[in-house]
Amino acid sequence: VGLLLFGGLDEESFLNDVWLFDTRTAAWTMLLPHTKQAADTSVRRDARNGHSAITHNSSLEVVIFGGASPHRNLNAMLSFSMRTRQWTRHVSTGAIPRTRFGRSACRVAESMYIFGGHATGFGALNDLWEYALDARTWTQVVSTMGSAPSPRSDHSLVPIGNWLLVFGGFSNRVSASWYGSALHCFDL
Repeated sequence: VGLLLFGGLDEESFLNDVWLFDTRTAAWTMLLPHTKQAADTSVRRDARNGHSAITHNSSLEVVIFGGASPHRNLNAMLSFSMRTRQWTRHVSTGAIPRTRFGRSACRVAESMYIFGGHATGFGALNDLWEYALDARTWTQVVSTMGSAPSPRSDHSLVPIGNWLLVFGGFSNRVSASWYGSALHCFDL
């Protein structure tokens, strides 16, 4: 039982190292060190922060989406196998979400959902996307009832039953308009 940590940002640079925190022993183990270029160049694990991750296949695989790297935003899907400690780049079908960071993500059944985030040049977003994990297909989810939450980043997305709950975040990285108590529900 553990917590996987991938990438992030320290005082000096974007990171792409992988760490595992064992919740039983309260100890960290480095699984892969930070590198400027991944050893297997067919699957670059670009250094990033502001990305999202969920577990899949009984927690033996961690799926990562998006984030910000030193010179661009990302929208690539990668999987990290806890068993083999290898990265796999997903080749996805369907329309693919705009590059972004600061979006929220959660898993419902065999799908990953992402909402909002921040896209350089576009600002905060308020779109909802579903990624079918086994089919590796993206679909934009459009609500037929009500209006979408205001565009936002750095918020929470939590599944409860057939509902997705969007909470908090802020709309503008310059003026920092906060949505501290706003709660929105989407019925899947």
